[in-house]
Amino acid sequence: MSIRTDLAVEITENNNYKGVTSKKSTKSDLTVTEIEIISEEAARQIGKPKGKYITLTSDTTLNTHSDQFYERARVLSEVITELINGAENILVVGLGNREITPDRLGVDTSEHIFATRHIHNLAPDLVTENMSKVSVLSPGVMGETGIETAEAVGAIVKSVSPDAVIVVDSLACAELDNLAKTIQLTDTGISPGSGVQNSRAELSKSTLGVPTIAIGVPTVVDMQTIAEHIFKQKADKSYRSLSVAPKDIDRIISRASKLISSGINLALFPSLTLEEINSLVE
Repeated sequence: MSIRTDLAVEITENNNYKGVTSKKSTKSDLTVTEIEIISEEAARQIGKPKGKYITLTSDTTLNTHSDQFYERARVLSEVITELINGAENILVVGLGNREITPDRLGVDTSEHIFATRHIHNLAPDLVTENMSKVSVLSPGVMGETGIETAEAVGAIVKSVSPDAVIVVDSLACAELDNLAKTIQLTDTGISPGSGVQNSRAELSKSTLGVPTIAIGVPTVVDMQTIAEHIFKQKADKSYRSLSVAPKDIDRIISRASKLISSGINLALFPSLTLEEINSLVE
């Protein structure tokens, strides 16, 4: 049976791959699973690059109001801080198609990021302690622009010269228990659309020349995967073109994007509170 997923945790669970380490912990109300692929052989077997894959999983879907919002954002910011490893000049890229709700996670996230590069360049006297130099880009999709996403992002990277890139995108999963409940962060970058068999050129350190962190939430699961999990046998090929999203996907995208943007902002502006950041971007 085939497994179509962007989540490393789904591929590695219940498989004893050599060259893969895994550990679990609990922070706030989130289960944190840290997976590291450390050998080339394991990377080939799993079909994912060597590197770190960290998932934060909730018992409830991300559309649900939670009193733990700030704590979740804080946990997310801690992971982001670890992955960017001291970088202060950051390009945040929100991928996706704003006309397709399950695919607009990155677009909506980018709208809530505190951009400060212009302040550093034009009004340096206003720069405060721990104010990262942040640029934000939402390049759209090739069907709208005629430009490959990697080309657009690569051109901006050459112009802006960031120390690191943070890419946010919607993902696909294979387990319904992970649908809209899990945030994956990785230092390996991303191949946009890979989970739904529409893979574009990857965004990674090897293609962009700088460390590239990818953050995403699984917002769809394909029908073939669902059928094969239910019936435990190969599903009809006609199911491959069908992707299923939760019925409340609008709220999921809205709340998940605010959570991710809050985590990014807290990581990049540690001297500011979330309330202060929100007053600057909303």
